[in-house]
Amino acid sequence: MPDHAHLLIMGTTPNCDQQLFLPWLRKHSNLLLKTSSHIWQKQAYDHVLRPYESDRYAFETLAKYIRENPVRADLVREPQDWKYTHSVVPGYPELDFWAEDYWLRYWRIVAAAT
Repeated sequence: MPDHAHLLIMGTTPNCDQQLFLPWLRKHSNLLLKTSSHIWQKQAYDHVLRPYESDRYAFETLAKYIRENPVRADLVREPQDWKYTHSVVPGYPELDFWAEDYWLRYWRIVAAAT
């Protein structure tokens, strides 16, 4: 989206903590952004997935909802036309969010990491 970002972050170990990660992300990305007019908003909306939201089906549904945002906002016709949508899985730079086998490969990676 032109004026905000959606991040869907999954930890792979029990000690992963989204509430610690996001302040770290804001701090370090603001250092990169300080030469531009872009900064993180002070009161960002953060939501930690509840157990019923973090199962495989719910996680994929949420990712697809986020992926469709530019279409709902009439910014593009197809989700894959929004050039800012990406999936970053450390160690798997070739993993393509738009590939037909993305979710199959993604869940295999998660299973191997947990």
